[in-house]
Amino acid sequence: VIRGGRRFKVSIFDLVVGDVIPLNIGDQVPADGILIEGHSLSLDESSMTGGKQV
Repeated sequence: VIRGGRRFKVSIFDLVVGDVIPLNIGDQVPADGILIEGHSLSLDESSMTGGKQV
């Protein structure tokens, strides 16, 4: 994560509000969040919503 402008490796259990999580292709994030930036993005929320892929 990026926290306070510095990069850290943290467990998913140690994520806190305000952490920025850089993602790569295929990454999965088991947390709620806000997308800050992205391109050519595809999300699959079906495991949470039971709906189709967006």
